[in-house]
Amino acid sequence: MSNWTFSTTPPDDWEIRCNEHNSLFHTEAWQEVLHQGFKLETLYLWDKNGLSAFTITVFIIGPFRIAYLGFPVGRNIEGKLLKEDILIQIKKMNLPVHLLKIQTDTLMPQALGQLKYQVVLETCIHDLPNWQLKKSLRQNIRRFHKNNIAIKDIAFTNEKAKSLFSIYKETVIRNKGVVRYNAAYFKATLRLSIYKQNCRCLGVYMEEKLLGFIIIVLDKETGFYLHGASDRNFHKYGVSDILLSTAIHWAQEKNMKKFNLLASPSHQKNLIWYKEKFGGETQPKYIYELHFNIIYARLFKFLLWLKDKLQKLSNSFSTF
Repeated sequence: MSNWTFSTTPPDDWEIRCNEHNSLFHTEAWQEVLHQGFKLETLYLWDKNGLSAFTITVFIIGPFRIAYLGFPVGRNIEGKLLKEDILIQIKKMNLPVHLLKIQTDTLMPQALGQLKYQVVLETCIHDLPNWQLKKSLRQNIRRFHKNNIAIKDIAFTNEKAKSLFSIYKETVIRNKGVVRYNAAYFKATLRLSIYKQNCRCLGVYMEEKLLGFIIIVLDKETGFYLHGASDRNFHKYGVSDILLSTAIHWAQEKNMKKFNLLASPSHQKNLIWYKEKFGGETQPKYIYELHFNIIYARLFKFLLWLKDKLQKLSNSFSTF
């Protein structure tokens, strides 16, 4: 008989456990950020013996319920990636989802069945205590400080939240990416950074103009780079370099063991290279798909495939 259970509300000691493990991504506060930005439901899963626990974020897309374990980094409340024995227990549960995505850094054995998976490339600084900024980057940052530019925490206002989203959206489109986050999400994240010490939103300013920003979170013993973007008109000032180096130094000062720059789209080679020049090592991450409703899961994946094909077709016609 399984010791695992789940609920749409957390157990009474949930926030205590989050605080004990320095886990922001599993707190109700982080789940509220996601609720502000998207239509979703949160499931809280835990072992009755107190061995482990995690959230599952269920995004509601039309009739589909697409879920992620420990969104966005795929870890449990203790900061660890999911292991085989827990995945086996999850498979036995009647979770109210159609498709569950689970991240791990190892290939799962065949005993779990023929689970489909995709491979993404994740970049991480593994030895943060001994990390040092490369000489070439130090020179770039010294030049940055010669300009009339300041870096500081972004105070919460509705207008500043709108600016974050605007810069983010422009940066993603410029790099031919997909805009996955909305203005409401950035507003909620900026508000969170005001009262949660392990969430920080840094901005680079020229006088009162915001040139770029970065959002970082400390979870367990790892610093996570969530979002970063800059105004293309001020690229020459090295905005991205100063933001990322400041974020890494902050995580280092807070005694984090690692700094995770998260996964990059495989086609964005320049982005991967950029992360690696800060000392990151890129390794494969496996995202497994667990189908709780095969029909809905397959239909959702087919529609995603069809959408991608239509988008590529539209782009090809736009050249005429």
